[in-house]
Amino acid sequence: MLALILGAGTLNVLFNVAAVPMIEEFGWTLADFTNGASFATVAAGVSALMVGILVSRFGPRIPTVPISLAFGGAVILLATANGSVAYWCVLCILLGAVAGASTPVAHVTVVTAWFSDRRGIALGLLAVGSALGTILMPPIATAIEATYGWRGVYIAVGALCVIIPPAVYAFVTRLPAGTVMQQAAGADAAVTSSIRSVTRLRQFWLLLGGILLVSTALFGLLSQVFPIAASQGYEPETAALLLSSLAVSSLVVHGIVGFLLDRLYAPGIAVVLFALGGVGTVLLFTSATLPLSFLGAILVGVAFGAEGDVASYIVGRYFPLGAYARVVGLVFFVLTIGGAIGMFLIGQLYVATGGYTVPMTVLTSLVGAGIVCFLCFGRYTFRLDGTKADEATEKEPSLSPAGL
Repeated sequence: MLALILGAGTLNVLFNVAAVPMIEEFGWTLADFTNGASFATVAAGVSALMVGILVSRFGPRIPTVPISLAFGGAVILLATANGSVAYWCVLCILLGAVAGASTPVAHVTVVTAWFSDRRGIALGLLAVGSALGTILMPPIATAIEATYGWRGVYIAVGALCVIIPPAVYAFVTRLPAGTVMQQAAGADAAVTSSIRSVTRLRQFWLLLGGILLVSTALFGLLSQVFPIAASQGYEPETAALLLSSLAVSSLVVHGIVGFLLDRLYAPGIAVVLFALGGVGTVLLFTSATLPLSFLGAILVGVAFGAEGDVASYIVGRYFPLGAYARVVGLVFFVLTIGGAIGMFLIGQLYVATGGYTVPMTVLTSLVGAGIVCFLCFGRYTFRLDGTKADEATEKEPSLSPAGL
């Protein structure tokens, strides 16, 4: 959790804090700056996928220590931006390329290996780190920028990233002896953790499709909270409070979702939470009263905070543990790509239609399609210990406590 406070989510904070002073100093347009940020986001998704493959092959420690060190160094290198947009984009691509170890991929793999009966709550508490990063880092980075400038932000945060996450990976992170995951992280990895057999399962495509659809909708909405609030006549301070309430609800929901995952059917939980997110999306776009707008922001935060937790748990219940790191790497890759698509899509729809009616319809439709994917999962395939579920004794999926 401590390592994830300085994880990939930190990138959004750094880019938000440094955007205005960099644009003013170099005479860039907003597009010049955000293009680099977009490149970093896409590269981070590819990097998460590669880390999943490496962790599946070599275990969590060997690949993550050098990659996390490189991530901290790449953050520091951002301070060398010199006004060249091309150089800025190169720096951002480099940053994203080594961001995989700062994503939850390796961490959720290790937590899944260590925890069974309390796996849901463990994954939820782990995810609190990412949420805390988005809450704690803005005031810290802003204070550094006010005193030392935007270059000081990159240097200070990069130095922390060089120290803390690599230390966690080097001295804390390890798989329990004798687990299926550890057995897969050796010479027979190509057989025991092959992704080829997993791709034949319908749940594999349902999971990736559902995550892509929902993340496209939620990230697209998140990128437009301030403009949406402005279109409804709210002041910037109110928009900031809406965004803060969304962030707080996404933080609080981790523990609640983890508790539920240990007791109820995970795809059913996803359906309910994403449906709430769809309702929140409509409220944010259409509400004419402040209380309903805040309710909408809270509901969207609930869905946004639950997405990674539910997906990480589902992977362990439908796919072999030997393939866990690779599949979860793909999940976070798709989640990141969905975010990039969503931010691009909502902007284009707004420009094309001149309003938010069509974007709202498209985003809620995407959430609805994602919900349909999670409705089609069926029974759990594997028990918590990684053994194949006995179809004769496995209970029907439901949202009632069933020990599934």
